[in-house]
Amino acid sequence: MDSISAQEELSFIKKIIEDSKRILIIDGKSFIFWGIIGSIGLLATYFLIITENYFLINWAWVIVIGFGSLYTVLYYSKKAKIYKSRTFAGKIMNSIWMAMGIAATILGFAGGMSGAIHGIFISPSISTVVGVAYFISGIVYDSKWMTALSAGWWIGAVIMFLFPGMHSILIMAGMMIAFQIAPGLVLYRKYSAEFSSKML
Repeated sequence: MDSISAQEELSFIKKIIEDSKRILIIDGKSFIFWGIIGSIGLLATYFLIITENYFLINWAWVIVIGFGSLYTVLYYSKKAKIYKSRTFAGKIMNSIWMAMGIAATILGFAGGMSGAIHGIFISPSISTVVGVAYFISGIVYDSKWMTALSAGWWIGAVIMFLFPGMHSILIMAGMMIAFQIAPGLVLYRKYSAEFSSKML
């Protein structure tokens, strides 16, 4: 009886991993999208600081996060109609990134506006949280290269914490391109290749 139960649990775990691979490949577009608008937000912040339009910074991020959230809701609503059944793995992945987004928003807005987190340290704080999301995603997806991306986010966070300054904004923008957009392109290409092979 115990042997059968163990085999069933192992089969369940394998199914979760396989489902995770399929789901995360599809989500490559979201990685790319958030990487792009995140980079735009960071570059806009840098520009507003050097032009001394500080009062517009929060509004710029309200627009970026608002637009990004709207896109995400519409994108996943459309995807839910195509993929009728929500897998357990899909719920895990969505929860990981939703939690990361909420945490990053709290750090950026509440932490920054309250003065609890100096503006210079918002980027490394968010980078730390993003690293956690990548690490867990890599474990669920069973992807060593994705788990390794968390090291890039954490190393970047350490550098920005130890050597703070306006350059942290540009470093974070570069990290978005290298550790967010680039992985998203890799995932999307894998999905495209897999989808094409199934169509043959």
